[in-house]
Amino acid sequence: MTWCQMRFNAGIADTGLLFAATALLPIYAFGSGGVQPAHALFAIFALTVSAKYGIANKPWIFLVLCLFTYAFFREGAYILGGGNPKYLINVAYLGFNFLLVSSVYQYVLRNGLATISSGLILSVLIVVATILTQGINLTAGGEGAVRSVGTFNNPNQLGYFSVCLLSLTYLCYLTSSINYRTALIGFCISIALSIISLSKAAIIANFLLLIVVLIPRNVSFSHIVLWGGVVISCGYILLQAFLSGAMDDLIVLDRLMNMGGESDSSLKSRGYFAVLGESEAEVIFGLGSEKIIGIVGHEVHSTFGSIFNVYGIIGILLSLAVFTLWSFSIWRAFGLTALVCLIGPAMLYGITHNGIRFSIFWILLASSAAMAARKGPQRKHEISQN
Repeated sequence: MTWCQMRFNAGIADTGLLFAATALLPIYAFGSGGVQPAHALFAIFALTVSAKYGIANKPWIFLVLCLFTYAFFREGAYILGGGNPKYLINVAYLGFNFLLVSSVYQYVLRNGLATISSGLILSVLIVVATILTQGINLTAGGEGAVRSVGTFNNPNQLGYFSVCLLSLTYLCYLTSSINYRTALIGFCISIALSIISLSKAAIIANFLLLIVVLIPRNVSFSHIVLWGGVVISCGYILLQAFLSGAMDDLIVLDRLMNMGGESDSSLKSRGYFAVLGESEAEVIFGLGSEKIIGIVGHEVHSTFGSIFNVYGIIGILLSLAVFTLWSFSIWRAFGLTALVCLIGPAMLYGITHNGIRFSIFWILLASSAAMAARKGPQRKHEISQN
């Protein structure tokens, strides 16, 4: 077998692993917090790509490594002081995601989004088919009027999948990996899944960005006018249905309109203020996962809030640096609208949920950063140097 044939076969294997892992993202065969089928395939993919190309030479990827390293030593210090070793699982997950973002970035930089977009389509088909089989009933008092989970373990996981799916669909459309019709179907499914999950965070995040992501790109003025007319008409019909009381029985509206009075919707109940009243050292270095559980009773339900409380000022500064560099790369390559659509939904969801635990978020981060690099003037130089 020649060297070229070996490289070709290796490339086929990488593509197959990434496609299968992406397609299996919604399949939760085991309990939450454990290794799922997609994680196992992503791990093999990450190791093979990292062995071939090494770690991607990007500042934001180095900062993810720094966050993982700091988390390892911080949690390790608690364990040496008598803490429970089981909380190292959170560190292991950060290490896994570090390898994942580096390898996905390397792959997408060289090959584009075709593999990920194909895998996402299959994953959506799996979720939709499962939900249709389970049945849907979103009206108050109806039999089975409960929050759907699809193939996930809980409805919030389904909601976050819909949030990242919205942004990934927009990324594929933005980079011409799919056409507008396919993207429109993806947007509608994202909205539908968030509604079916009854996740307030997912519904709000998706609907706030809906009008922006639906705007067609590179079309004539007449098409924009037609699109605007359709949007206004649909909005008017929904408003009239709401005012007439036709939507009063929908559980989703009840959850949204009454969330201010729910005890689990406050920042305090989400665990934002766990670190308050602790020592200055713990504010700087973090409380660690085990102490957070002892104070709040559960993990902090916030992306940045969780990092700050668990890993302190050092951890939050590292994570903010990662997200800032990511945001800047998107803004520089695609503009402000793309920045809002690609980063906005996950960040909005992250106000009340910890979004960095899910692999689909890291896929979004790595693939969008890679497509931004492909668009930039350094594309050929980067590919040749990796």
